Amino acid sequence: MRLLEIILLLALLPAILWPLVGKPRPRWVLRLTLTAVPLTLLQVLIEGYRWQMVPAYVLTAVITLLSVRDWGATAVGSSKKRVISGILLGIFWLLALILPILLPVPVVPTPTGDYAVGTTSYHLIDDSRDEFYTNEIGDKREIMVQIWYPAS
Repeated sequence: MRLLEIILLLALLPAILWPLVGKPRPRWVLRLTLTAVPLTLLQVLIEGYRWQMVPAYVLTAVITLLSVRDWGATAVGSSKKRVISGILLGIFWLLALILPILLPVPVVPTPTGDYAVGTTSYHLIDDSRDEFYTNEIGDKREIMVQIWYPAS
């Protein structure tokens, strides 16, 4: 995982765990939760969007909307409802944590050595074979190929 992804998930954690405490949420938990929105924007702009982080993005939106809705609330609410919502949010948070860990973005090392390396890409279409993994009638089989070769 990348640094801003970790910070984002850590910023959401107090808002998820606090309902299990059973006390009214202090202002610092709400403020920390609201920092998740700019953290999400920074993460997307600096580190780049990743589909593995979609659960974290959704969780940020849900928790932010719930926090804004309950900003002035001081009541704790029913303990059963609070515990169930805390557990569900916790499970979703674990999914948001595990997905980027299990499916990391591979970093291809730069070629080393004394010789230059060139690359070229080809988009190949086989007009003699129909593509049967599509709903479009008449689609032909396609493949992208990238070739690395020694260059001068």
